[in-house]
Amino acid sequence: MNKPIKEVTTNDLRYFLSVYREGKDGKQRSLSYIDTLRHYFLSFFGWASDEGMIPYNPAKRLLKVKVPRKIKHPYTGEEFEKLKNSAKTQRDKALIEVLYSTACRIGEITALNISDIEWHGRDAEVVVYGQKGKAERRVYLKESAALHLRWYLAQRKDKNPALFVSRRGCARLTNAGVQAMLRKLGEENNIHAHPHKFRKNYVNQSGGTWNGDTRSATICGS
Repeated sequence: MNKPIKEVTTNDLRYFLSVYREGKDGKQRSLSYIDTLRHYFLSFFGWASDEGMIPYNPAKRLLKVKVPRKIKHPYTGEEFEKLKNSAKTQRDKALIEVLYSTACRIGEITALNISDIEWHGRDAEVVVYGQKGKAERRVYLKESAALHLRWYLAQRKDKNPALFVSRRGCARLTNAGVQAMLRKLGEENNIHAHPHKFRKNYVNQSGGTWNGDTRSATICGS
């Protein structure tokens, strides 16, 4: 749009988004990305209107782009093994095992401390402080997850109380760090990797649903 900001109309913005979605290289942009641009326009022109630079916000009449929801299917056994085996560090292997074993939310995992683990021989339980209502619950670690977690903790040289830390051990691992790790492993193995899919695996294996299986709902913190 090669025109002064005061002359930009709602139709100009609609036309721009339509053309931009198609792309000059023939590669169509995603609907979610187009809706993000719409949000940027809304914020920018809203600011310009508030500052008196333009008489009104032309982006206000842009309708929210409807983005189809992608159903996140559980990992297959083969996909899980590929993700775990391609993990570069023992921390990542342990993290994948714990996510798979506990069905915890990503924020619950990154909030865990080493002291939240209760060891029982080769097995272990985890005290989870839920994000919804701050309710405490206990989840069981499968033997494989407990084993990988022991190996990871044995390698640690830092004194950070967090269960999972950054590569250098100086900070608690963040949600974004977990997502980035899974996304990279997923791209390497052509798998749509997302933390929430581990929760679906637990419910799928238990033969229940979020609403119909109270045991699954309790363990998953729903």
